[in-house]
Amino acid sequence: MLLTGARSNVSPTLYGDVEDEANGPYDPDRDATTLPLVRRALELGIPLLAICRGLQELHVALGGTLANEI
Repeated sequence: MLLTGARSNVSPTLYGDVEDEANGPYDPDRDATTLPLVRRALELGIPLLAICRGLQELHVALGGTLANEI
């Protein structure tokens, strides 16, 4: 499974932080689709290649947080 990059970031609300438009844009529809898919792929042992935003998604799906301002 390939998790690609994008212009948007994972919403901080998904890891206990607050959205700030300075760190956006955010894509709640993508978050709602990809995070459950990532978790299911991991349960099934499907290999993942995560690039850019995809790496954010993988990390958040595993319970991690992100540094919003880098």
